Amino acid sequence: MRSERCCVPCLGSLQVGCSLRDAGGPVLALVRQRSDRLGHSLQLHPADSDCSARPPYSPAKAGASFPVVCGGILPMTPTLVGNVKRGARDVTMELVASNLGTMGNLDRPVLDRTGLNGTFDFALEWASELPAVLSASPRPDLVDPRPDVLGPSFVEALRDQLGLKLESAKGEVRVLLIDHIEHPSAN
Repeated sequence: MRSERCCVPCLGSLQVGCSLRDAGGPVLALVRQRSDRLGHSLQLHPADSDCSARPPYSPAKAGASFPVVCGGILPMTPTLVGNVKRGARDVTMELVASNLGTMGNLDRPVLDRTGLNGTFDFALEWASELPAVLSASPRPDLVDPRPDVLGPSFVEALRDQLGLKLESAKGEVRVLLIDHIEHPSAN
């Protein structure tokens, strides 16, 4: 276990810290598919770009190549009904990797091992996967209404659109630790 400075300060009666810990099992490493180029939907964020990190939080307009707001991964309007699309502007590869597990319903944490420095803009669209309950249901009214998948899987989209891939690996993950907590006061 290796402690490091945490990005969350003391919040009233809550004190937290961060540490890097062995994941206790395999992780996924986000790596470049080719070292000589990025995918067509991933680009280095231009240094002179006007970035507005102001609310409101809303999906980007259809047809936009990247979200309007910088600094976070946001929902976007997909090109095909039933697909999922997410995009970001001015984000690090570490942020992208840390969000892939949730975005792609992956069973392991994802670590950035791309070796890419700086901030990036990206858009990623993939075919939505229905929960296993729906796809395996014996009830006809709960069967997948889209038997023919209309887009790439999440892993295929990473490879084809961003030029990135996931590999099985071992590594440490950042863990939020609660150092101290007290019940709220009566006032």
